[in-house]
Amino acid sequence: MRVGGGWNAYKSIVAFGDGLIAHTPDGRQWRYEKADDWDPAVPFKPRRAVGGGWNAYTALAGMGQIGRTAYEDNPSLAARAKDGRLVVYGVVRFDGKSEPYYPRPGGWSWNIYDLLV
Repeated sequence: MRVGGGWNAYKSIVAFGDGLIAHTPDGRQWRYEKADDWDPAVPFKPRRAVGGGWNAYTALAGMGQIGRTAYEDNPSLAARAKDGRLVVYGVVRFDGKSEPYYPRPGGWSWNIYDLLV
């Protein structure tokens, strides 16, 4: 099913929880959360800006929750820096919204891999 046009504006798109994270070449990142209704032609709510500076990363991968916090069942986002460092962002949900937050180190030498999944 077609979800709309203009997706080629993004450098990468990764699954994140029950939605998507889309990253533009200039480093801006956008969050698409799953729509609450059951209309398959409109699977996402309108996008929300997550912030800038994400062009410091060469790869992103959405994953299940890493580590335990007071917030259960929240996704995490792995981001690989140009020097091979891995940064794992946890998620905090407020008012039903979620976005990558609270970066933690995830190791070094991740630039030996072609992609993260």
